[in-house]
Amino acid sequence: MLDASLAALLTGIREAAGVTQVELARRLDQPQSLVAKIETCTSRISAVELLLVCRALGCDAGRLRADLDAAAQGRAKHGAVARGGAGEGSGPRIAPKRSPAVTRMGRTGQS
Repeated sequence: MLDASLAALLTGIREAAGVTQVELARRLDQPQSLVAKIETCTSRISAVELLLVCRALGCDAGRLRADLDAAAQGRAKHGAVARGGAGEGSGPRIAPKRSPAVTRMGRTGQS
C-alpha cells in the first residue's frame, strides 16, 4: 500500500534528521498524536500537509516523491501494485474528501 510506503519514508526522514514526533508536531503547530497517526497510517495526509512536513524536516519533496515512486515500482515488479490495470491496487489512491469538521494542518473546525 502506498500509504504505508509514504509513512515509512516520512518516519525514516524524521528519524534520520534526529527529530522526534514531539518536535515535528511543534514545528507544524499540531499535536504529536497527528504525527503518530500519519506515521502509523491511521490518518491520511494531504499533498499540502506533506509539503508542510517536508518543509518542517528540511527534506526535498521532489526527492520524497522519487523515493515513493521507486517503492511503488518495486512492488509492481512483485505484483503487489499493478500499474495500468483495473481494480484494486491499479494505481494511486485518491484520499476521500474530508468533512470541514476535521482539524488538520491549516484547516479549521473541531474533530
